[in-house]
Amino acid sequence: MTSPRDRLTHPAALLGLTTLALVGAATATPWDLRLPTLALDLRPDLDTPTTSPAPTPSAAPTEPTPPDDTLVTLLLVLAGLVLALLLWWAGRRLLTALRDTPPSPHEPDQLDPGHDLATTQPALTVPELTDAVTRALAHLDDATTPTDGVIAAWVALEEAAAHAGTTRDPAQTTTEFTTAVLATTPAPAPQLTTLRTLYQHARFTHHPVTDDDVTTARTALTTIARTLDEHP
Repeated sequence: MTSPRDRLTHPAALLGLTTLALVGAATATPWDLRLPTLALDLRPDLDTPTTSPAPTPSAAPTEPTPPDDTLVTLLLVLAGLVLALLLWWAGRRLLTALRDTPPSPHEPDQLDPGHDLATTQPALTVPELTDAVTRALAHLDDATTPTDGVIAAWVALEEAAAHAGTTRDPAQTTTEFTTAVLATTPAPAPQLTTLRTLYQHARFTHHPVTDDDVTTARTALTTIARTLDEHP
């Protein structure tokens, strides 16, 4: 016969008691396992060096936000329109300037002796041209240098043409105008061309004018004077 002590020590009984204890613990008030509060002296210790707080790391630089593709496209379109407008305006100005520019005068070797203004206006008369030829011959004789003589001879003809009553076209040079006026007179064209060529050679080049050039100019003027004397 088993005693009550033996029943309590039986494995099955121990297992049952342990199960009841666990169930009771689970259903009862939770256990308070807080540790006793320690009384700590929270006052700063004067002997303990204080440590400064670590510096807060600065924020890393942010990368620039790339521009919006739509804005870039709009700016490119506006720039293209402005450029096209400027090109159109420059083209209009250029065409206007070219249209309003008077025609350039002919080169000295391409003079037009039959200019319309010289033929429609009163031309140089024979007596006036004869006087001019006489003055030109005197300039050849009185000039200190061959260059001065050749230039002065042609200038005498230019002065006669300027006082003949013919209006000079602003697009004409003085030489062109004189040639056009003299073309309306009986003066032979080859001699006029010789005098004009000698003048341009003496006036616009650095080549020296020789005594032979002066003789050629005198011969041309003498031929013109003879032709004018024979003209009624």
